Amino acid sequence: MLFFVDGLFLHLRMNGTLYTFPNNREGFKAMFDFALLSKDIHTLINN
Repeated sequence: MLFFVDGLFLHLRMNGTLYTFPNNREGFKAMFDFALLSKDIHTLINN
């Protein structure tokens, strides 16, 4: 998982896919929730 900021946007790269969120409080929260949800789903699939 790779996270980087590019001016107006937050970028999150997971499993070769790039997800983009707005660079503000709501965008950061959405990205954080999305990353946690994806991690939980990934854990469920692998177990």
